[in-house]
Amino acid sequence: MKNSTAILDLILFTDSFPYGSAETFLETEILYLSEAFNHIIIVPYTRTWVKNSSGEPIRPIPSNVICKHPLIPNPYNRTYRFLSGVFNFSPIALCITEFLRRRVFLKKAWLFEWMNSSLRTRAILAHPTFRKIKQSGGTLYFYWGKNAAYLLPFFRHNPGKKVVRFHGGDLYEEQRANGYIPFREPILRSLTHAVFISEHGENYLHQQFPNINFASQVFRLGVSDAGLSFPSRDNVLRIISCSALIPVKRVNLIVSALMRIDFPIEWTHFGDGPEREELLTASQKLHKNIMVRFSLNIPNSHLRKFYVDHRVDLFLLVSESEGVPVSIMEALSAGIPVIATAVGGTPEIVDNSVGRLLPKDISINDIANEIRTFYHLPPDTRKMLRENARNRWEEKCRADILYRRFADFLSHSD
Repeated sequence: MKNSTAILDLILFTDSFPYGSAETFLETEILYLSEAFNHIIIVPYTRTWVKNSSGEPIRPIPSNVICKHPLIPNPYNRTYRFLSGVFNFSPIALCITEFLRRRVFLKKAWLFEWMNSSLRTRAILAHPTFRKIKQSGGTLYFYWGKNAAYLLPFFRHNPGKKVVRFHGGDLYEEQRANGYIPFREPILRSLTHAVFISEHGENYLHQQFPNINFASQVFRLGVSDAGLSFPSRDNVLRIISCSALIPVKRVNLIVSALMRIDFPIEWTHFGDGPEREELLTASQKLHKNIMVRFSLNIPNSHLRKFYVDHRVDLFLLVSESEGVPVSIMEALSAGIPVIATAVGGTPEIVDNSVGRLLPKDISINDIANEIRTFYHLPPDTRKMLRENARNRWEEKCRADILYRRFADFLSHSD
């Protein structure tokens, strides 16, 4: 029985969930949201960002949750997007204001992003599905501060809560290849609550827009308990890294650092990306004391199982930009010490009691030295780090506590 002050319905805007395999956090979060609301409608922005994927299954969702058809069924049909975005009677003032206020005409990349986002948004505004959603009551929850969130100004007069969750790539403009995220100001003026996965993100957006007074709060993401990993019993240091193989993750620094290590290491990397071939080639040049394994496209559940089924000593992440990395949360939950760069919200869950924080601009030689230092730690110190890592997950990354708290916030009008 829902509390008398609870809001009965929730409309959840996602990028593609429950289609495809992205937005894995929502697989857990939706379970707690479904307990807090009588009915939930999921509105995916598009089906997926992978071509030729119209037949992928919908992931399991609770019985009181329904999923609408994606607002943009095929993002790769440029002709349809152009025609549907231009030839309709949707309001155009928002787009023109953005064009002039942000001076997007100054950079070709900004202009392209603005045009692409404007066409998609206007096409959705003219779609019957959007009109029906706009007439619905209840709470509006936009899982990202981009894409579907561009629709938020057109819900401005809806009486319920309008909540946008900001992560990393939808928050930090400098993380974007073109350095621009459209419609930021009208979104902030239209929402009732901005929620962030880190204090760093909350502070960042307030600093970027000091003249806009918007309510904000930190609600962290979390991971479930999949069990504990155990340390090595021999003289081999077993290291895990997990990230996309893209420049910002700087996996190449790990390869270069391992070149300078003379004791036995087993390094396993989880994740794929455009730098795959380059990194595979580079890793083949490592000395014989370094055993390397790349596990490319694997489900998240397989990674969690790997931690339980294999001995792991250290998790390593040297990104130049992050939100609050789920990969670190998963390592902490398994009791694995973490060495990571102090970027984004990472310092909020990693410090010297669970591993080491590294400067963003750390050198290859310093990374190698940190690995050496960890390798030579006394057994009691390593054991303490493992216990502290698990405790950190309990305190700051535990999904059931975090998601129940957030669901309670969403479902109440006060």
